[in-house]
This record gives sequence, C-alpha cells and structure tokens, in this order.
Amino acid sequence: MIIGAGLAGCNLAYQLALRGIQTLVIEAGNSIASGASSNPVAVVKPFVTRQPSDAHDFYAKAFDYLLRQLASEHLRNRVPFKQCGVLQLTHQQYPNNNMYQGVSSETATKLAGVKIASNALWFEQGGWLNPKQYCSALLTHPLITVQLNSRLINFKCEPTHCTLEVKTDTATKLITTPRLLLANGIGLHRFSQTEDVPITPAKGQLSCITNNVAASLTCVVSGKHYVIPDNQRLYIGASFHRNDESLHVSEIDHASNIDGLQSMGLQTVLSNTEQSQQPEGFTGVRATTPDRLPVVGLLPDFNFYREQYATLHKGYLPSKYPSAKYLPGTYLLGGFGSRGLVSAAYSASLLANQLCVNSALSATTLNSASNCEPKLDTLETWAALLHPARFFIRNQKRNQ
Repeated sequence: MIIGAGLAGCNLAYQLALRGIQTLVIEAGNSIASGASSNPVAVVKPFVTRQPSDAHDFYAKAFDYLLRQLASEHLRNRVPFKQCGVLQLTHQQYPNNNMYQGVSSETATKLAGVKIASNALWFEQGGWLNPKQYCSALLTHPLITVQLNSRLINFKCEPTHCTLEVKTDTATKLITTPRLLLANGIGLHRFSQTEDVPITPAKGQLSCITNNVAASLTCVVSGKHYVIPDNQRLYIGASFHRNDESLHVSEIDHASNIDGLQSMGLQTVLSNTEQSQQPEGFTGVRATTPDRLPVVGLLPDFNFYREQYATLHKGYLPSKYPSAKYLPGTYLLGGFGSRGLVSAAYSASLLANQLCVNSALSATTLNSASNCEPKLDTLETWAALLHPARFFIRNQKRNQ
C-alpha cells in the first residue's frame, strides 16, 4: 500500500511493479499528482556544487537514472520530455564535470537564442517535462491500482501486517496490508509515529506569460529563478514561502517571479509582453527538509531512539549503544522539496531494492516475474544523506 500519488508515490509504485510487486496507491486528491506535482512544467537538471560532496554525487546518480528511465521503452512514448538543454547562470567557476560544460556569456547567448549576460553551466541533456503526465505514465502498469479521494487517517503496524484507517467520500474503512509505504508529501510527518521527521511545507508559485519573443528562447535558463520556453509561452518560477500551505495565486508572487527574471538579465524575453497581461498562475506546496535532501527508508522507532540514544552528546563509542529499531513494515519516501523531479526516481529505486532484499518480504506478495535480486545501489550507500532519523541523531549529538 502506497500513500500518495505524486512524484514519490508514482515512482515507488512503478519501481515495485518492475520488480513484480503489486501495489495499491491511495491518493487523498481527486486526481493523480494533485498536490505539489501538479505544476504543468518542471526543470530536469541536477543540483551541483562547486566542491566535491556526497550530495553532488547523489544528484549526479539521480539525474543519470532519470534520463535512462525517460528513455526506457515504457516511458519514452508516454512522457513528452523536451530535452532542449538547461543553462544555469553562474558568477563563480565550477570544476569540470561530465554532467555539464562551463560556457562563456557569448556561448550561452548562442545556445539560448537570447542575450545571456553571465557565464553559465550548460546541461545539454537537461530540459523540462510535465510532472502530471510523467506520474500518469508511471502508473500505467497492470500491477498498479489507484484509489482516489481516499485519505489515510491513522495506521498501526505489527510484525505481520499494517492496519490503515482510510476515509473516503462515503465512509471510513479499515484496510490491512503487508507493508505501508508513506509517500504523501507534506502529510508525511502528520502521524504520531512520524512526527519526529522534520517536514516543512513550502508554497511555490509558477507564473506563465505569452509574447512573441518567447519562441526565440531555445532552452531552459535557471538561476535564482528559472524560465521554461514552450512555443510562445514562458513559464517563470518559482516563489518560495516556508510554512505556507495556501494555494491562492498571488499577484505579489507574480511580480516577484517577473522581477527575478529581470535580475537574471533576461529582460529580452519579457519584451512585447502587454503591460495589461495578467499572468496565469500555478501553485503547489512542497515538502522540504532542513538539509534539502529526501528521507528514504524504514520508519525509525523514535521512542526507542529517545530512550536508548539520549546520551549521544556525551561522545560514547557506538559499541555502547544497541542497534536501531524500526516500526515493522513501514517505509518513508518524501521531503523532496523543489528537487523531486530529478531525485524521486532514483530514491524510489533504492527503496524498492531495500524492500526486495528485506527478509520480511514474503514470497506470497511477488508474482512469477519478480525481479528482486540484490542491486548494486543500496540505501546503505547513502545512509548519511537519506536516513529518516539523521536529523534526530544530529540533534541528540548536539544535546538539543
């Protein structure tokens, strides 16, 4: 059972289906990708850093994984991926990398088709796509069933099964499942068992304008804001308001997006836009974490953590402590923030791998086409980055 039909839940259902595991996806909204994944466009570009880092390596892996997934037989004809390239404007030099090419403002101008005033990183394999179309394509598989207008109210997991209280338009039902996979965005931490996972909602607004110059822009341009060309339409994003869950389209945010485009030196693409034109607006509420990396893996037993790891700040050796405990059959996938399009597929594959090699996974849940052999990429590889208890442990070590 997967809770949430956004980028996280849809990718997880798809990854499990590839491994022969049947899933039921429960979605509170009235459509697939009705939450933060509902924007009409999103940039396909990895997060990169100037200095070597584990986060850089993770996003490099995730970007490569997403490109291979989009080129797969199942998705390439179902997901219109506009692989037009992405320019990331820079003011400092970045090291050489096979994901991008550092280019001068002159070269960037030629690539973009409009004046670019600064140096940039050129992601030739990047571009943009429609997240809702992507999610729908991921769920097009005979082993995946979707149930809309159904909200998880509460759950309890025991060693053999989980019992879910699910509210629909007409009734509240109890449903049992061998495993519960929480991928429900900003709702991820709203249960007593998950409240120690620091998920913060952040509203983002996308603006869309139309003009004759838009068609001159031939690639995505990103910086503190970004602009995505789609014929004579320009999608400009995105605002960021932490702890704001409203979906109201704001004129202030429209102005902020337009000002952001101007601050990037892209006034040219705004020319011939009628002053009276009212931009279209799209809003979504992202689920963010303090370090802007997702949470992936088994749900920790935080009561056990509180009892057993209270003295971590004293610097005792790890051998002094018992091994961590987790709630049975319960997994988390979320906290992707604004980087979910690139990182969700790879993260879902890591979690699917863990489910496959977990000794608790009974053979009765697998069909004859199961592909659950151990994989080279595992969650343990990225534990320091993605573990759901990493924030709790850090706070314990700081005696906070």
